Amino acid sequence: QETKPDGRLVHPSAFRRTEHSIQHKYSVRRRCVSVETKLRAKETVTDEERDYNTDLLQDLQLQETKPDGGMIFLLEVKKKYCNRYNKLHGGCSATIIDIASTLNIAKLHQKGHYGVSCDLNVSFLSTASLGEKIKVDVQPLKIGGTLAFAEVTLSNSQGDIIATGRHTKFVAKS
Repeated sequence: QETKPDGRLVHPSAFRRTEHSIQHKYSVRRRCVSVETKLRAKETVTDEERDYNTDLLQDLQLQETKPDGGMIFLLEVKKKYCNRYNKLHGGCSATIIDIASTLNIAKLHQKGHYGVSCDLNVSFLSTASLGEKIKVDVQPLKIGGTLAFAEVTLSNSQGDIIATGRHTKFVAKS
C-alpha cells in the first residue's frame, strides 16, 4: 500500500477504480467519434453502436444558421423520447440542450473542439406531446479560448417554451 503526503494509506483498489474510469472514458469517446464519423458519411450505425445520442443526432434537423452564430433545429418527438405519458421526457430535453449547444460550440470554436461540460442548467416549463415537432433555438453567449457558453430554448408547436438551458463547456486549447 502507498501513502498520501499527509500519511494516510491509499488502498490499492483506488488505483484500479481510477484506471477503470479512465479506460471507460476513452472507450466511450472512441465509440462516439466512430458513430459521428459514420453519421457524417451517411453510413449505417449498428445496434451495438447506437445510443440515445446517436438517435438524437440523426433526428435533429438543422433548419437555420443565424448570422450571429446561433442555430435553429427541429425535432419530432418520437416514442423513444417520451415518458410513460407520451410526453417529452425531461431527461431527453436536457440531452437535447446538451447536444444542440455542443454542436453549436464546436461549429464556432476556432479549432472545432466539442469540449467537456462544466455546467448544464435546465429549467423545465412545459412539455411536448408524442408526434409534435419542437424547435430547438441555440444562442452562443461567448466562445473563448478556454470556456464556451451557450443558451438553448426548446419550444413546442404552439410557441410555448418547454425548457431553457445554459451550457458551459471547457474547450481545450491544444
